[in-house]
Amino acid sequence: KKKAKKPAAKVVSGYEEQIARIRAATQEREKKKAEAERTDGGYDDETYKKSRQLAAAGQKPFNLASQRREEERQSRVPALFLDINMGKRKGRLGITKGDSPRELAEQFAKVYSLDEVAVAKLVNLIIATAQAHQIPLSR
Repeated sequence: KKKAKKPAAKVVSGYEEQIARIRAATQEREKKKAEAERTDGGYDDETYKKSRQLAAAGQKPFNLASQRREEERQSRVPALFLDINMGKRKGRLGITKGDSPRELAEQFAKVYSLDEVAVAKLVNLIIATAQAHQIPLSR
């Protein structure tokens, strides 16, 4: 009796790609390991030249992002809060040096769903209040 031939096993889809990925990762890992084992610490002519250029430029003082954020926060502290009574609702508007009265009024109007007439009144109110308290605004 003849034995029946078994059909060739199907290769799982993506098999070749997975093998290629694993081989590439292994090569990368071996490359990093070889670099780590170098006796000169990875310091070659190129890195030496770069370090000399940086040293010649001098060190810059370190500036934490938190310092910058604090400065920005301090510069944006409202000089004045304007309480606005809209019948049953009340709103508070912070006025900072250099603010645009029109932009402030439009932003406030968006939040409180005010019409264009109310925006115009609010612009005049912001300008009058800022002038009374000597807060410089942008135009």
